[in-house]
Amino acid sequence: MGLFDNQVGGDHYKHFAIQPALLIHRNGLGYLEGNIVKRAHRHHVHPCQAKRIEDLHKIMDECKKLLYLEHGHTCGPECSETKPPEPGNGSPLEA
Repeated sequence: MGLFDNQVGGDHYKHFAIQPALLIHRNGLGYLEGNIVKRAHRHHVHPCQAKRIEDLHKIMDECKKLLYLEHGHTCGPECSETKPPEPGNGSPLEA
């Protein structure tokens, strides 16, 4: 039995050809990107519909945070402004 054959708290990742943890690690994805991949993998196989919907909302939230952190993009999809925030202008990374 391999390390990734065991899953604590369910079996919703065991059905995939490659488990999200391996995909995330092998591709060098960051925290938010990894969460997006993990939730996208499991949202359609989770037994609880409320949890599936919650995963999609979490993906949207994590995408917004990733857009901000990587590109300084803080407005809606209709906005084309993508200039990263200047130091001293309220960037959460300055805390």
